[in-house]
Amino acid sequence: ILDFGNGTTLYSRYNRGQREVHTAYPIGVEVLIDDISQKMKHLNGGKIGDPSKIRFCLEMGHTRYSRDIDIKDIYSTCLKDWYEKYLKKAVNLTFDAKHQGDEIWAIGGGCLLPGFKKLLEKNGFKILDNPVETNVFGLLEMAKTISSKNPASTSIK
Repeated sequence: ILDFGNGTTLYSRYNRGQREVHTAYPIGVEVLIDDISQKMKHLNGGKIGDPSKIRFCLEMGHTRYSRDIDIKDIYSTCLKDWYEKYLKKAVNLTFDAKHQGDEIWAIGGGCLLPGFKKLLEKNGFKILDNPVETNVFGLLEMAKTISSKNPASTSIK
């Protein structure tokens, strides 16, 4: 599993329901957004971009920073740089696991970056309809399983 979060990208590997590997890389989506913010000065009157506006447009699935500013080209360049500089190692670990017969999954809000989900799926990643809340649903299922095995514990519904 690769979890593309805001502050980190997490690589986890499971065997029969037990986590064997869990490595956090401090290279989440905020690194990408900061890079875009810095590189859009020429489009934004010499000022860096507002990270919250950049995040908002990307979360909405487009690259329209404002009515007059489209950051599509900067986004494409920064996304490639983000992958090459920061994500490649974690992605390659995942590909190694795939070659050993594992399924590979991507979760987290980063999966919803424009064009990124398609790229991940093209490379064999499985992505659920709601990758942002996948972690929460998985934890709930684990809690239900643990609760059902231990009748003395509090019931979880």
